[in-house]
Amino acid sequence: MIPLGAVQASISSLGCYQLGCGRVGHLPLTFIGLDVTYQVLLRKNTLESMIQVFPKSRLLKFIQGISAKYMDFYYGNDELPGCYLHDPLAVGYVINPAFLEVKPQILHVETVGELTSGVIFPDDRPTRNPAWRNPAEEVINVACDLEREAFEEFFISKLI
Repeated sequence: MIPLGAVQASISSLGCYQLGCGRVGHLPLTFIGLDVTYQVLLRKNTLESMIQVFPKSRLLKFIQGISAKYMDFYYGNDELPGCYLHDPLAVGYVINPAFLEVKPQILHVETVGELTSGVIFPDDRPTRNPAWRNPAEEVINVACDLEREAFEEFFISKLI
């Protein structure tokens, strides 16, 4: 599983090969893009409420300390009330695949673009014409939807 926390990819021969075969070694690839991970947050007020309920929790205070700068940055830039949970969502998917809906896709790595070199993009045209879109190339699962509330509740439950 490879979370797409960043849009750039390795454009090495090995990286492109792994995309083409849909595996790293014997492990299948699942991409979780920013369009999905931007939907899950650790909210500042939720964290503060949890600390009030569990004032002796060293873990909660640690998380508050390490996430404060991150949360302040996003609040200052986007008025976001917390911080994104990109990597925790990827780990959560490994623990419980029901958090995400995934669909097999054909993915390509841009290798010649001046501004887009290394960007991964899906071929999600609706056609079934094998000359334009070969279903045999749909070897990588791409997250397209998630159970946001279920994941956020699961994540919060692991903090207490």
